[in-house]
Amino acid sequence: MAKTCILDAKTLGEDADFTVFDEFGEVVVYDTTSPENVVERIRDCDIVITNKVVLNGSNLQHAPLVKLICVSATGTNNIDLQYTQTRNITVRNVAGYSTRSVVQHTFAMLFYLLESLGYYDSYVKSGQYAESKIFTHLDRICYRQA
Repeated sequence: MAKTCILDAKTLGEDADFTVFDEFGEVVVYDTTSPENVVERIRDCDIVITNKVVLNGSNLQHAPLVKLICVSATGTNNIDLQYTQTRNITVRNVAGYSTRSVVQHTFAMLFYLLESLGYYDSYVKSGQYAESKIFTHLDRICYRQA
């Protein structure tokens, strides 16, 4: 049975259920891991799950059992891929997990900028809208001609 450690579970949300990993062996979950604690926590693990914790030659050299590093994000920039190749450590990430969110955020920002929503939000919060006798603001019209 494998030993798995999750180095920064707090980045995955308070409601994450890690019991699904129990059937594969021992699972140790840490809310966060400082650079000083990495070696101690991965030393006898077969699998390391991380999001933000940096894993490189200086800490992985003390963890001879590590065979798999799972990054719970799209990037692998926190992992020294050259070092893991020399040790035959497999590295996997969750490519594409946020694609829909990125598209939604892009369109939300597009509309926010095109319609000057920041300006109008500030205007209303300043109280000027409520002070208007006609509850109308015509000083800045953002209509675009097609």
